[in-house]
Amino acid sequence: MAGVPGRQLGVAIVGFGTVGRSVARIVCETPRGDLRLVRVCNRDVARKRVDWVPGDVDWTDDLDAALRPDVDVVVELIGGLTPAGDLVRRALAAGK
Repeated sequence: MAGVPGRQLGVAIVGFGTVGRSVARIVCETPRGDLRLVRVCNRDVARKRVDWVPGDVDWTDDLDAALRPDVDVVVELIGGLTPAGDLVRRALAAGK
């Protein structure tokens, strides 16, 4: 929950293209301490893996994984209306 001292917000990035990689790098390398990348969702995720993402980050091609309880913030970077629009609506309904 935002605003709770000492609690990190779990971030899921959906879409790991040019913009997704840049957002992930910011979350992983900015020493703010209140954001933690927990999940990267992308098609054919095995080819997208990079060594600078912490080892405890879950890499998956399952978009539903972005809605799991350990995720507080969903960053949708796949664009378009389908499936992105549906995912955004579901994330908002889930309180993300």
